[in-house]
Amino acid sequence: MSRLKIHKIDSQVYDKYKDIVEVISWLFAGILSLVAFATIFLAFIYENKLIIASKNLKRILKPYVLNTEELRLSFSEYQDSLFGDRTINILYYVYLLTAASSLLVWGTAVGLYTQYKVSFIIDFSVGSFLVFGIYLFFFILFVLFSLIAIAINLIRNYKNPLDKGFLPSVSSICDMDYIIDKKGDLKEFTKKNCPVIEIYCNPLVHVSKYELVFLIPIKVNNFRFVVTIFSSDGEEEALFKCYGILKEELFSDEVGRNFSCTVEKDFPRKLAEHILYNNCYGEIKIYNSECKLIARHVLKKESKKHITYFNYFIEAEIGLKDNDSNLIKKLDNNNSLFKWQQEKNFE
Repeated sequence: MSRLKIHKIDSQVYDKYKDIVEVISWLFAGILSLVAFATIFLAFIYENKLIIASKNLKRILKPYVLNTEELRLSFSEYQDSLFGDRTINILYYVYLLTAASSLLVWGTAVGLYTQYKVSFIIDFSVGSFLVFGIYLFFFILFVLFSLIAIAINLIRNYKNPLDKGFLPSVSSICDMDYIIDKKGDLKEFTKKNCPVIEIYCNPLVHVSKYELVFLIPIKVNNFRFVVTIFSSDGEEEALFKCYGILKEELFSDEVGRNFSCTVEKDFPRKLAEHILYNNCYGEIKIYNSECKLIARHVLKKESKKHITYFNYFIEAEIGLKDNDSNLIKKLDNNNSLFKWQQEKNFE
């Protein structure tokens, strides 16, 4: 039988060490049990939160059964599910320290009980089986602690429990480029998060003054669009275009909120009144980072006190020839935000 031998310990010293190791071992066993229970319990709670986040991510990418408010809620719930908490991080490192210390103490105890004899050959004697069983138990314990630590580390790093990889940051899901990259349903998403173009009449001035306002229900980054407003009385003709790219840093308190921007504070009065008193409709085109058309919707005109606005009406085909992408390319090149241009002049 081949054995690894360590310097022999005196019997009295051995008994003393054995008693000390037993006490320390029991102390570490109790501490580790409490820490492991608390850590695994917290990890279980966080795992449930990650499941909720993963489900919300799928709803955001493909919001077939959601309306705009439910989509907004999915963004907010996703952010809440990934909100950082130092508790699990602290317990994770406490668990690592306690587990490593326990393994060290228990390893010493195993060494004392077996007289540091490691048998590589089993001779089917009772003593050989006991020594082999002790080392096997210690190895299983080490593997178990390691697996628990790996599982908790994956949870604290937002491992996606329902899919491969890790859950993206909140800023990533609020980015059109990410939604495009993850094969989200862009037509459906932009339908539920379709911008609104408002022509606002400021009632606080003596002479009617109009403003052109862009509003998107849920703020997302890298949203590239061109809106064209048409007159539908008689011969159809374009009245004006509003185009832009929403490219701003998204703060945590802005997730799920709308975004509005006054594109023009002195919108031409004759153009505004023509839109106000005549039949009109709109069209919005949405582009990816390569300025390729990815979605197209028809906007309907509605009015209420002091405001005429165009919002989502129906989805349109994107197979038509598109000449508006050059407007977006100019914005990207010049790093602009929003612009508009008049297509029909009124004398």
